[in-house]
Amino acid sequence: MRGELRENVEHLAEFIVTTSTVPILMVDPQLRITDCNNGFLKLFALQKKPVGASLADFLTCQDGEVSMDAGIQEFVCSPKTGVHGVLMAHRLPQRNGMLLWCERLLSTNNDVVERLAILNNEFIAIQRELDKKNHNLWLAKQELADKVLQMEAALSQVKRLEGIIPICMYCKKIRDDSEFWHQLERYIQEHTEAEFSHGICPQCMETKYGGNMTD
Repeated sequence: MRGELRENVEHLAEFIVTTSTVPILMVDPQLRITDCNNGFLKLFALQKKPVGASLADFLTCQDGEVSMDAGIQEFVCSPKTGVHGVLMAHRLPQRNGMLLWCERLLSTNNDVVERLAILNNEFIAIQRELDKKNHNLWLAKQELADKVLQMEAALSQVKRLEGIIPICMYCKKIRDDSEFWHQLERYIQEHTEAEFSHGICPQCMETKYGGNMTD
């Protein structure tokens, strides 16, 4: 297997640097990043290599200070990166620093998962409330439309008298636009939907009949 690896080392190196999603980075003795692969860039959604940045800007050690010796160490993604999770990094000492070969995310941040669940429940509740309000709004629009139809139907049956109506101060006849005079009740009947039923008021009863209709 070692022989095969030696034969394909260039292809393997190219794959690790450009294609693999495993985060790999190089740091100097001051733990400043000197190089990284595309897996590291993808993990933190970076457009270019953060050369010169501190390792702590991206990964913080869970169990004390970062050792420069060979071994395995647990790191947590820095909250300011927006990435939540835990990485297990293999420390491989180099001539001018150290190579960190990180395994995939082993666990996610429970707080993030819980928050996502809360946000999802809140979204569902808001959606239900919007559906309820939309239904009530639809009912209100339907009721308003019915009222408008009823009002239009009522207005279509109404005739209105507007403006100044010339009326005789003695006989109470009304003059129309053609200069003809009409009885008050006839004029109103022609210009409205009103109808008349004739009677006699007490004052006229007294004046005309002396208070007794049979006389």
